Amino acid sequence: MKGKKITKTAIRRSIPLYLLLLPSFVLLFCFSYLPLGGLVMAFERY
Repeated sequence: MKGKKITKTAIRRSIPLYLLLLPSFVLLFCFSYLPLGGLVMAFERY
């Protein structure tokens, strides 16, 4: 990949693709990482 640079126009062209990926990352965060707080709470001693 010698000589291959990412330019601002290439990033601007792919903004719609990034916007399509955004909901999937939000759902991944909500259903994968948020429940970890409940897992920690389940094993705490009160």
